[in-house]
Amino acid sequence: MLPAAHQARPMLPSWALFGVGTVLVAGTGVGALPEVLGRLLAPVALVLLFHVSPGRALLATASGVLLLLLLAGDLILVGRTALPVGASGLLLGRGFARRLPPRRVIAEGVLPFVLVSLPFFFHPSVEEARAAEVEKTVATSMNVYRGLGEDEATLAGMEGMVRSAAQAAATVAPATEVLLLLAITLLVYRLSSRLLRRYGVTVNEIAPFRWWRAPFILVWFFAAGLALLLWAGVPLADVGGNVVVFCAGVYLVQGTAVLAWQCKRRRIPAAAQWILFAAMVLLVFPLFLVLTTGTGLFDTWFDFRKLGEAPENGSAS
Repeated sequence: MLPAAHQARPMLPSWALFGVGTVLVAGTGVGALPEVLGRLLAPVALVLLFHVSPGRALLATASGVLLLLLLAGDLILVGRTALPVGASGLLLGRGFARRLPPRRVIAEGVLPFVLVSLPFFFHPSVEEARAAEVEKTVATSMNVYRGLGEDEATLAGMEGMVRSAAQAAATVAPATEVLLLLAITLLVYRLSSRLLRRYGVTVNEIAPFRWWRAPFILVWFFAAGLALLLWAGVPLADVGGNVVVFCAGVYLVQGTAVLAWQCKRRRIPAAAQWILFAAMVLLVFPLFLVLTTGTGLFDTWFDFRKLGEAPENGSAS
């Protein structure tokens, strides 16, 4: 018999998980704070409920969606908030139940949000909203520079650069949103796996961050996106730009993981690592960004960490 400290706790009652899941799913569409809480915690509650009863997890999702529809009366709002949150929780629960690789579970968990979010970026009204947001950003930036005492000649030269940067940021907004959604889903996966382990459920662990590595196939997406960005016209160039930004974001994380591995190998204390990373970001951010992303990209071929020597419990698959 296991020591008391290591004994699994009894799972929460299904009725409690059902109620919490329903309320959190519905809450994603009623305000900023409830939306944040629902986005993070509703999938976790549904994962736990899915372990008890997949049917009840599905019913809790449907109940949350219907409750929000009754409260808000806005089908589009429901489709953008409660529905993808519930679907993500169900897919995560299914992945845990089938003991699928963490990478696949996270990819499936983020899929509902991607399918719901991306069409809005290609809606005809998006171009007008994007142009208005760019002008608002330019006006705000110019007011800041005026407040710093810049003369009009300098401001005239800076306005074009600010506008170009704002337009580029607006163009690649889909890629940045997908990266953010992946980060949130990864956090949800970690929270869910920790709770499931506490309740005695065996789950597949995510590899320690210093061993993390992107799949090799991402290189081909990066190359295709770069080709579209350089040689295709609009709108294919915009698609290529988003693919490049997404891949670059992934390789930035991989490059940071390589740096974390190097620090661990040299037994640099955790506090010193945080200070080192903060100093590089604050003092040489553009250079740090380029070098770290390049490190992640080239690690795909050169395997700087020699992943074949990683311990078995550090496997990402």
